[in-house]
Amino acid sequence: MGLISGQNHSEATHPMMLVNDENYQECIEECVEHLGQFMQEHSDHASTFQGIYDGLCALQTAHHDESLDKFDTLLIQQTYGYHFYTMILHTKDHELLTQELLNALAVIEHFTFALLCPCTGIFRVLMDREIPVLEKLTALLGHFQKAIKECEPKESRRLQRALSSVIARLIEATEAIAIAIADEPSMSEVTDAVGDWQNAADEYDAVFVEAFHEHYMPFGCVKGHHLIHEIDKGIANLNGQLKNAIHKELEV
Repeated sequence: MGLISGQNHSEATHPMMLVNDENYQECIEECVEHLGQFMQEHSDHASTFQGIYDGLCALQTAHHDESLDKFDTLLIQQTYGYHFYTMILHTKDHELLTQELLNALAVIEHFTFALLCPCTGIFRVLMDREIPVLEKLTALLGHFQKAIKECEPKESRRLQRALSSVIARLIEATEAIAIAIADEPSMSEVTDAVGDWQNAADEYDAVFVEAFHEHYMPFGCVKGHHLIHEIDKGIANLNGQLKNAIHKELEV
């Protein structure tokens, strides 16, 4: 395939153009092989690249693990991306690698995220238009909870203290609206469910800004922040859609 070796492509070909759905696994295997060889040949620096190597191996394993859904694999990708961007932005370790290997590691990070990101966040909102808003919102809130747990431990504990109860309340309120609609209740019951949801959504918006946006550190600064930010874009969009729908219904 030659993502690193340069076989079967010209010098003008961008590395991203060499990866597709069919050869993706082969590309990861090539990166694992070449990075492993580099670590063996430069044993003094092996520990420096262990996180990236472990992330590649985890992605390689996940590709064959049918028990993992796309979001679970995306969480693995975020760990790999964290180590990659930390190396690129906050150290000079990448200068030890050949340009070909560095390009290949970057391609795997970019392509994997592009491959998996439609499963959540704003990408899922825009692409899965046939799925009801309440169903998508419940799914994204579940993803949000998982993403917080997969942050680096200190940040995970901070976010869970600040956001766990708020997220749980919004999930409960979202499910209550869905149940209320399905059971064909009285208008007063729907109004109560809607009121509870609006309060929960407003609380989520306020607490999230304080707990996350003021601390947001993308790309290799804090593990998990990039994914949480993407998921919140989807939640915010769905909250807005639901608020608009409620407003129009109450006007009628």
